[in-house]
Amino acid sequence: MVLREPERPVTVVVDGLDQEPAPRPLIELLDRLRRLGFRLLIVFRTEGGTGWTAVRDVLLTPALEDHADLLLTSLEEREVDHATRRDIVGSGSLGSASEVADLRRTERRAIDGVSDPQERLKRLRKLIKALRADILAHVPPSLRSHGGQA
Repeated sequence: MVLREPERPVTVVVDGLDQEPAPRPLIELLDRLRRLGFRLLIVFRTEGGTGWTAVRDVLLTPALEDHADLLLTSLEEREVDHATRRDIVGSGSLGSASEVADLRRTERRAIDGVSDPQERLKRLRKLIKALRADILAHVPPSLRSHGGQA
């Protein structure tokens, strides 16, 4: 079976993963699907059940890291675009145009050094929230009520 990236976002739901006695093969399949762009909704029936650690380490943390990295790139592009449109910087000094993105990128690198998995998740979520707010600041007010989408 050949797995391909879906044409439209597809959500795969797994209910009761913790009830599976050997969840590792399923988690590995879900990881492949995540990397291909499928959205995952995984339901645990009991807190900290079988497979929770593997799901956190193999699926959740990498997904949040990837999302934070995409948001960082988007923020940097918006900051540079904003600065060049406003003639704040010339093309030769674009490095200074992405100050907030640079700060957030430093925060993102610091998260890589956090060894406690729960603290790492907490910081990733906090960073993603901050990045969303930073990006929203570059969205024209007329589009904000639409989630920044035209």
